[in-house]
Amino acid sequence: MKKFNLHKEIKKKLTIMLVPHHTNRTLKMSIPLVFIYFVLSCWAGLTIHSFFVTSRHIDYLATKRKNKALQEKVAFFIQETVKSKELVSQVEKIDHQLRNMVASNSKKIINRYPFYASYLRTYLNLGKGGPSKNEQQVVDNLFQKNQFRKVNKKLQVNSNKQIKSFLEISKCIFLQKSILEATPCIWPTYGYISSRFGYRISPFSNKSEFHTGLDIANRKGSPVWATADGIVTVARRAKGYGYVVIVKHGYGLSTYYAHNSKLLVKTGDYVTRGQIISYTGDTGRSTGNHLHYEVRVRGKAVNPIYYFK
Repeated sequence: MKKFNLHKEIKKKLTIMLVPHHTNRTLKMSIPLVFIYFVLSCWAGLTIHSFFVTSRHIDYLATKRKNKALQEKVAFFIQETVKSKELVSQVEKIDHQLRNMVASNSKKIINRYPFYASYLRTYLNLGKGGPSKNEQQVVDNLFQKNQFRKVNKKLQVNSNKQIKSFLEISKCIFLQKSILEATPCIWPTYGYISSRFGYRISPFSNKSEFHTGLDIANRKGSPVWATADGIVTVARRAKGYGYVVIVKHGYGLSTYYAHNSKLLVKTGDYVTRGQIISYTGDTGRSTGNHLHYEVRVRGKAVNPIYYFK
């Protein structure tokens, strides 16, 4: 096996001959093989370096495109988050307005009919929902802090609170609607008041006695209307009242319609406000054709005049 001799290898040369067609002179060029190896090595190195730089540039362009796409997505999410916050803020304002309306209506009902307080008190102090005031600063710094999840989670929590709040408000409105439907608020028949609620001189004994309702005089056979929605609990002849209809409306309210000539409903019937339930007459303890009308709250007679519109 021959030994590698560096000195001999360095002395080796490559001769290149150039023969021009227009002359007989031949051009010779001797190039050391070491130089050729060096040039080839430099060319290979430059090729590899160029490939590496090109790959890095391609990766850079791809990363730049991805970053641009991400920035656009971030901008979109920021815009949507701000819109969501504004929407929640608007919902909070509506919630506040509804609560004020519900509370105002409830207070009016309580002032007019104090016995409703126990039914409405539960719904007047409903839990409030909505976003916190410092959320705007969180949204403004969203791009730098990358807190989409936290903000969106807060928005979801606040939205759930608003939904719960609206359900509570709708329950309160439903309750008020139910109470108003059960509240007597129209005249039970037409005519004029011949005897008012309170103490009076009895037409039978000429002594002072307490009159528990209103006597509304009119022609015999005049229609009698239910003054609120409810269920008929009595529809028959009773001592002193003659043919009487008693309607239970709920929430402790009931109404009495006495001295009728004819009844159009029976016990257990559901009646609505304005429905004809009987015709006026003078049955029972009566001195002439009229309707004796009572409003009772938890069994106690109150002045019906306060319930007329």
